[in-house]
Amino acid sequence: MRHFLTQGGGKLINILGHGERGPVAYQNPYASSKAWARNFTLALAKEHKASGVGVYALQPGMMATDLLLRVDVVSGYEARLKSFGTVIQILAKSPDKAARKAVWLASAATDGRTGLYVSAGSIVGMLRGAFRYGFGRLLGRLEPPPEVTLRILPAAFEVPEKTEKH
Repeated sequence: MRHFLTQGGGKLINILGHGERGPVAYQNPYASSKAWARNFTLALAKEHKASGVGVYALQPGMMATDLLLRVDVVSGYEARLKSFGTVIQILAKSPDKAARKAVWLASAATDGRTGLYVSAGSIVGMLRGAFRYGFGRLLGRLEPPPEVTLRILPAAFEVPEKTEKH
């Protein structure tokens, strides 16, 4: 930001992610960092509104990248990711869409519009993925989900067993 302020302009684009609007169970560190990034970005935009520096928040959505396919998981929680490959197959999209949004934010089209929050995903896109998956499954033309590699991390404490209430 100092560099942009010194030169009298520029564009700062911060990348958000799942959890930027609230807590996400079992993803506390990641989600918390994204909530912080969103609030920091939008506050920074307000603080420097008249500076000539554009400050923007980009929510890329779930992108089909190696980050999704290689997951760190705490020992004892592996079963929670059993269907994650299918979730990726339904919801993840190519990073190209988010890249196009980032290029647009960096362009002259956003000059003077600091504080923009832009999402590369949409309800229509999620529904499209769900329909594609459903029809592919129905017609027997469904490709197998991508393989997810889990790196098991040692737990700091025992994973509690499920207990039934009586």
